[in-house]
Amino acid sequence: MKKIIAGIFLALFFGALVFIFTTMEDSCGEDQVASPETNQEEKNVVGGPCSYESHAGNCHIDSVRDGSPALFTFTGTVSGQEAALKENEVEGDFKAGDDITCSIQFITKGTCTPCGFDLSGIWGSCGSEAWELFRSSEE
Repeated sequence: MKKIIAGIFLALFFGALVFIFTTMEDSCGEDQVASPETNQEEKNVVGGPCSYESHAGNCHIDSVRDGSPALFTFTGTVSGQEAALKENEVEGDFKAGDDITCSIQFITKGTCTPCGFDLSGIWGSCGSEAWELFRSSEE
């Protein structure tokens, strides 16, 4: 009788482990970068679903460094004021001097990345000037 109970316990234990690891693999396999594109497709991401306020502008690639993200400057109108935000970063196949139609994104709902850039479908990171503008827009 003890062997049967021990066998059932082990089967349940290993079944639970398989379930846990399968579930973890599914959630860890998703792209965890939260961007407006990800949320439009309604993927199940950490912090989502999220909404963003978008401000159109232009992103000028200032420099491209081997092994590091490219640096760019955003220019556009944000909340009725002209903005020129330097030292933002983006990964991708860019050349110094490239000009790209883009938008700065400020979160309005959810717990995803609060500040970012959409450079024609590529998510860029906010530099210190963009973060300062984001923080001042919350007040």
